[in-house]
Amino acid sequence: MSDAKNAEAVFLAALEKATPQERAAYVEGACADDVGLLARVQELLKAHDQTQGPFDVPPPGIAVTSDD
Repeated sequence: MSDAKNAEAVFLAALEKATPQERAAYVEGACADDVGLLARVQELLKAHDQTQGPFDVPPPGIAVTSDD
């Protein structure tokens, strides 16, 4: 399996874990001694956690208000 496919498989399986702790433990176990794979999967998970989905932002033209 190519490195990219392996990273993708580990990444997608990690997303199914319920907690960040379970996710981290899974990734570390799945990557074993492959430091490059571990770094790539951690990079993918970090990017995933920082992204916003289409329901996280208001539609264009809609003003955001605060209740504060």
